[in-house]
Amino acid sequence: MSTLKQAYLLRQHTPLIHFQPDQAQSFLRASEVKPRLDAYIIAQMEKDNTPIPDSWKVAFEHGQYNKALNYKLFVRPAEKLQPFRIEREGHKGRAQQFPGYFANMGEKDKSKHKYFVFTGKDAVVSVQSFNQELLAKVLAALPNFFATHNFMSRKTKGFGSFTLVTGPGDPIPPSASNYNFVVNCGHKDPWQEFNRLFERIDLFYRTLRSGINFVRGSQSMLYFKSLLYHYAQQQGEEWDKKKMKLELFHNDKGPAKARLYRDMLGLASTVDWLDQRAKVEKSGSNIIEYEEDGKTYSEKVEIARFPSPITFKPVHLGNGRYRVYILTEPMPKVMLNADFGISSNRGGNTRIRTPDSFNVRHYLDFAVRFFKKQDFKEYVGNYDRNKEREVNTLQDIYTQLSEQA
Repeated sequence: MSTLKQAYLLRQHTPLIHFQPDQAQSFLRASEVKPRLDAYIIAQMEKDNTPIPDSWKVAFEHGQYNKALNYKLFVRPAEKLQPFRIEREGHKGRAQQFPGYFANMGEKDKSKHKYFVFTGKDAVVSVQSFNQELLAKVLAALPNFFATHNFMSRKTKGFGSFTLVTGPGDPIPPSASNYNFVVNCGHKDPWQEFNRLFERIDLFYRTLRSGINFVRGSQSMLYFKSLLYHYAQQQGEEWDKKKMKLELFHNDKGPAKARLYRDMLGLASTVDWLDQRAKVEKSGSNIIEYEEDGKTYSEKVEIARFPSPITFKPVHLGNGRYRVYILTEPMPKVMLNADFGISSNRGGNTRIRTPDSFNVRHYLDFAVRFFKKQDFKEYVGNYDRNKEREVNTLQDIYTQLSEQA
């Protein structure tokens, strides 16, 4: 049986955060892509109630099959890659951190630092199989798969964004995006251009999740109350921040209706509360019911981390302009009405549950429409003139998004 093979161009829009930058071909690895592509194809077929032929699967012992599909995938950069540092030396020799990525902070052994990997020319992705029907299925899935997935570290925040190029013209955009916005980040230095892009993404994401509170000493530079606070109120509940602050740091009782809303957009087990100069640890659990062989079972599931259900997909339009697509994932049941124990290194502790229901797309609709009725500059209020650029950036993003609502 002859081998069938097809290749396409693959365009990289944002850097990969790579853990092995010193290797000769440090780039997007097929071992990173193929399992997720397999899962994507299988999920699409299950959604359509289409059985997966055994001839498509990889066989293992005793004629059994695993979840892998029987094809090979290769990714090859078009040129020799030059990894570059994520941090740069800033004012007075201080490390200039990159927006949205702080994992290198505090790591004194620089050999363990991760680096950016980026190629300015299109890479090549190729698929090889003995099965013509399977090959056709994989090739049909590739465009929207790459358009809706990022890769490696901090992928939900927009790092590791690629799209397929099947012909002349623009790369194939996501087909499942609710909203998108365009930002101009042009700079002759690629590091500075990406810094601008991710600064804008990070700034916008803060308005959705934690809010913004820039201070200098005791002076407020810019304050933006999270739209999630207002969304929780619309649901007849309070978000978690006030309860946590009172019970963790002031030995006082917080609002009874408080729910852990912020962590519905991404959970980390340990976070820093900079305004309190404290570390806060969270550990959660939930009871999940499932059916097997006609019987119903329950199982306690521990929750330590949860990636954001919102993914930003930047696509370079040329001349430093990027269209940032906003993709959403359904909320897993394990995160609904989950019980969390929370403690601080200053001795305080509390318990709080996540909401009984939370629809990410519904919340995004709420946030996008918020400034149709509320003047943006009035909502922000007074701010330091040095933060004029950030305010104007956010106003432009919300203006673009509200026009799509």
